[in-house]
Amino acid sequence: MIEKNEKTQKEENIKAHDIMAKNVEEDFTSDNYDTKNLDNGNNEVVEFRDMKIILTTVENQVNNNNSNETNINFKECENELRKFYKIPDNQTIYMKKTEVEQKGMQIPKIEYDVYSKLNGTNLIKLDLSYCKKVKIVINVPVKLIEDIDKHNSSSGYYNDLCYTATSDSGTDIILDDRKIEFIKNNKTLCQESCIFS
Repeated sequence: MIEKNEKTQKEENIKAHDIMAKNVEEDFTSDNYDTKNLDNGNNEVVEFRDMKIILTTVENQVNNNNSNETNINFKECENELRKFYKIPDNQTIYMKKTEVEQKGMQIPKIEYDVYSKLNGTNLIKLDLSYCKKVKIVINVPVKLIEDIDKHNSSSGYYNDLCYTATSDSGTDIILDDRKIEFIKNNKTLCQESCIFS
């Protein structure tokens, strides 16, 4: 019965997140949305349960010096989008960044969309498929209490037979057991399709 309640609650939470995200999207892209606050270097944040939606600009993300916040370096993708949509360099590209805390994970799930005033008034979502071949860097602040290699599935800790690792009882930990530990303890600091650095 507890599993069913947790599953039902998770489904309800996802529906509530979807409704909130849809409402923010509609407001953000409406004719009534005023971008002055974002244009002046300020972000707007909408928080709902374990979800945070940050309305920002690509430039605000680059200039973000707060090491306690996630930020996205979008430069290569920005160049591709400006080229494809013929967006002048002096025209702002806006971003909607969504962060959702996930139970048992050390990092939030991060999604983003970008927008521009292509018609001169309201924000229009840009197609990110034009950025498939370029790198987008997402910086996520994390406090580590153990070796960083244990959080990188591509590191020698999980892939190099010569990388020594000792258990609490003083024995060597074999590679397969290390990989099981990585999955079992949710040690990833990287989302799907990302390269840890």
